[in-house]
Amino acid sequence: MKFDGKYISLLGCFLRYNGANLILLLIVKDYIIMKLSNREIEILSCLPYGLTDKEIASKLGISKRTVQTHVNRIFIKLGVRNRVSAACFFIRNFQDKNVI
Repeated sequence: MKFDGKYISLLGCFLRYNGANLILLLIVKDYIIMKLSNREIEILSCLPYGLTDKEIASKLGISKRTVQTHVNRIFIKLGVRNRVSAACFFIRNFQDKNVI
């Protein structure tokens, strides 16, 4: 079965607000995380610090346009609309892991 970010995000909201099976929610979250490439996780880790695309590009040694492409793909995969929502996802799911 193939899911895109919007459906995963909606399913996560439904499960949280309707008290459904927590195990399914964890599986969905792990599925989303598995879809992110290492570079996308690297870029996602910069978002909570409020770095611009240009600053992220400089830090990672890639072009600003490449960062923009990765950020757009992150939004699609996470089912979010903005950098703040993506940063919140990172903080909730990666704060205990040494990703940064």
